[in-house]
Amino acid sequence: MSSIVGGIAPATVMAGVNSWSSNGPYGGQVTVLAVDPKTPATMYAAGFSGVFKSTDGGANWSWASKGMTDTSVDALVIDPVTPTTLYAGSIHGGAIVKSVDGGANWTPLSVTLVVALAIDPKTTSTLYASQQQNGLSKSIDSGATWNPIGVATLPSFPTLRALVVDPVTTSTLYAGDQSNGVYKSIDGGATWNPVNTGFTGPIIQVIALAIDPQTPATLYAAANTSGGSGLFQSTDSGAHWNRIYNDGSGLISIQTIAIDPSTTSTLYIGSFSGGVLRSTNSGTSFSPAKTGLPAVGVDALAINPSSTSTVYAGTLNGVFATGNSGAAWSASSNGLALTTVTTLAIDPATPATIYAGTTLSGIFKSVDGGGSWTSIYTGIGTTGNGSCAMPSIATLAIDPSTPATLYAGTLCTQQKAVLKSIDGGATWNPAVTGLPLYGEIASLAIDPQNTSTIYAAAAGTGLYLSTNAGANWTLVDAVPTTDQFTSVSISASTGNPSRIALSTNGDGVYLSTDGGASFDQLAFTTMAISSARGPSSASSATPCVEWFALHFIGLDKTLLGDALYAQCFSPPQGEYVATSSASPMSRMADATGTIPATETIWAPPDGSSTEAAACAPLSSVVNPVDVTGASFYAGADCGVLFGTDYGATVVTMNNGLPTSLQMNAMAVTPSGNSVYAGAQSGGVWQLTPDSIFGNGFEMPAAPPAAASAR
Repeated sequence: MSSIVGGIAPATVMAGVNSWSSNGPYGGQVTVLAVDPKTPATMYAAGFSGVFKSTDGGANWSWASKGMTDTSVDALVIDPVTPTTLYAGSIHGGAIVKSVDGGANWTPLSVTLVVALAIDPKTTSTLYASQQQNGLSKSIDSGATWNPIGVATLPSFPTLRALVVDPVTTSTLYAGDQSNGVYKSIDGGATWNPVNTGFTGPIIQVIALAIDPQTPATLYAAANTSGGSGLFQSTDSGAHWNRIYNDGSGLISIQTIAIDPSTTSTLYIGSFSGGVLRSTNSGTSFSPAKTGLPAVGVDALAINPSSTSTVYAGTLNGVFATGNSGAAWSASSNGLALTTVTTLAIDPATPATIYAGTTLSGIFKSVDGGGSWTSIYTGIGTTGNGSCAMPSIATLAIDPSTPATLYAGTLCTQQKAVLKSIDGGATWNPAVTGLPLYGEIASLAIDPQNTSTIYAAAAGTGLYLSTNAGANWTLVDAVPTTDQFTSVSISASTGNPSRIALSTNGDGVYLSTDGGASFDQLAFTTMAISSARGPSSASSATPCVEWFALHFIGLDKTLLGDALYAQCFSPPQGEYVATSSASPMSRMADATGTIPATETIWAPPDGSSTEAAACAPLSSVVNPVDVTGASFYAGADCGVLFGTDYGATVVTMNNGLPTSLQMNAMAVTPSGNSVYAGAQSGGVWQLTPDSIFGNGFEMPAAPPAAASAR
């Protein structure tokens, strides 16, 4: 199967055969909001997986990023004269892209690493682009060509995070620098001068700028400075600045400013941890306006120009809207697939029940196979570790004997590192007794032979074991406590000790064949590399020490033993998946702890170094029902990969996925009839393969000769 890239299916359509579709969970980090000035019901929201468009005032959204070379969007402007023309830029490397059909299609331009964009409101063929550590570029032909401006009068290697154009005298511009304050130009950007009187240096970090549309001599700057942080105002075109709001030395950190275009004494500021604040007296005083907003950062604000009591907030958890000037907000994210999903878990008894852990939005649950999602955990509440107001769920584990019991490993420290639910996620409580105070949990694994036995891999503080279902934890002293554990996986068969494998970022893979009593470090120093076209003679004697995405597979333990998939991410070898189906598992390594050259290493896909780089790193590996363990699905930077014959054949499975969507998590139902992928800023995607092994590939009758010979 070749790689096929397409648009996102409508939210109401479930997955078709061999084609992915998404139904949420909706929300995620919104970096940019923009309202069509002539048709305000048309809006655009952008994030790390592209631009989304709404034509009904934010009630519903659809993906509008076809043709984008980099779907991570950090800046977007609408042509105020011809609003179907838009420009978008990314700080992550992609070129500026332009759409002339309201976001239906995009064409790359030439400028890259874009931090901010601005458009001349009178002569809309004139545009300005700020580039990461590379100053400003200007186009006077609607983006066809660009030229550097202001090089001699701007600081060296500037990153101008904010750009505004005077709406009356459009040759006057203001720019806010990452560390050098505000600069002003009165000649269309040809020359610039600092205008920082009133700020306290030497460091003046300007995050956002806004200009009064009726009285352009009045400006506002959100800044963090050596002498204090907050909102600053100038009433004399930048000649002097006064701090009008103290945000507590950057603890709130203002991210965005919006001025009511009809009543410019009313302004809103959105912050990292303080929600939205509103002033009706040009900033003399502010009042909270955050009822209904999530306890996460506000990165963007936009006001409906024809009904200015309607305001939109782009948050770390989707778009929220108010129709009463901020008195109350409600979610407005239907169809907005920007949620970053880090982990997936499927109820083994009721496979239509699926759980998704996220970076900023807590935990979601679906009871209809991903057709709809409900938030079941949004944060730590009013007590506990304040640094975890935005919960980052790293791993989920379901008790196979009692599926209503779940565990969540988080990147929250102190009192929320492991959470437990005994009612299918309806309520959660900490299960942290014995865990380190600052131990972020990277991975959890439950022993299928004794589900009260759970392992928790704490990044940088060790491997922890609970033998009483999370009530207490003890340190496993058979492995180092300083390793950066990335994954833990358990395999077991009746009457035999459980096998536990650990991957680390720095010290290779550890394996226990005696139920965790002891661990051997596997060196993986000799590698035979195989491509999708078959094994090659390439090998490396350089140890591979960085390992991720560890996964035991193979269900017929008495016949075939276990297969182990693990991704090596360590130059010069590149990114590989090592597989072993040795029987028993203890024979996977020889006496020196080295994987013999007869064990194959898979280089994705087709052995092409270009494609391999595009598909790295892998983040999750799962297998469908397959007694040999020879097939697998893998989430990667290039989407989803499917491997057969222990990786001898590898194909992409991206039909229906947007371009460059990174997959963080994979899950497959016990029957193999549904495959789920959790995306970076893209929600959960579902696919129904045309066979349980995907795309009709025949599975091998037996494992590879090298493995079965053991």
